[in-house]
Amino acid sequence: MKYIVVLMVLCFAASGCSKEAEDRSVEISRSSVSVGAVFTGEEGMDNQKLAYSIVMNNPNNISIVGSADVIFTKNIKERITRIQYESVHYDDRGTITIAGEIIYDARGLTKDEVSQYDFLKGVQFIGDDNVEYFLPIIH
Repeated sequence: MKYIVVLMVLCFAASGCSKEAEDRSVEISRSSVSVGAVFTGEEGMDNQKLAYSIVMNNPNNISIVGSADVIFTKNIKERITRIQYESVHYDDRGTITIAGEIIYDARGLTKDEVSQYDFLKGVQFIGDDNVEYFLPIIH
């Protein structure tokens, strides 16, 4: 009898304490990236602008605490010279949109190389449900 009680307590503790076992309803539904020239006198053709948008389904209306970290792939992360802006928008349909723009150093890259890049890896944030989320972008 003693072993059955211990086994039941262990099963209850293992299932009740794990956030991984929960259904995380926030997921990326779509993402887009566009690359273009930077049109200012101080920028040379070596710098390019990358604009991105990541839309997440959020049926439980979880809010992002602090900021969301957009995770860039290594090939572009090492080339980022500055972040122009980043915004987070919540709407009535239960979605979160993260949009932003970065400037990166394109020296030595051809158009063909850039067109083959996967620029975004995912998004990481802490929700107001006290869960840390990493949502990968599936290409």
